[in-house]
Amino acid sequence: MDGKLLISDVNERFGLDIDDSELDTIGGWILMQKPEVESGTSVEVQNYQFKVKEMEGHQVKRVEAIKKEKNEPDP
Repeated sequence: MDGKLLISDVNERFGLDIDDSELDTIGGWILMQKPEVESGTSVEVQNYQFKVKEMEGHQVKRVEAIKKEKNEPDP
């Protein structure tokens, strides 16, 4: 997905409850969670892993959402 996708849209699409009071986009949210982001960096929330697929400078361009199985261990 595009890193500029709104957090509210991500929440709706995946049934999540990511706080969007301070940030608008999923890319910005990932940067807030892990300031030293590069391609391959991942952040977990609830039962999803959001993995950075493409960066452009300091901007997250593409993100992959991976649903974790309930019994799957954390990476």
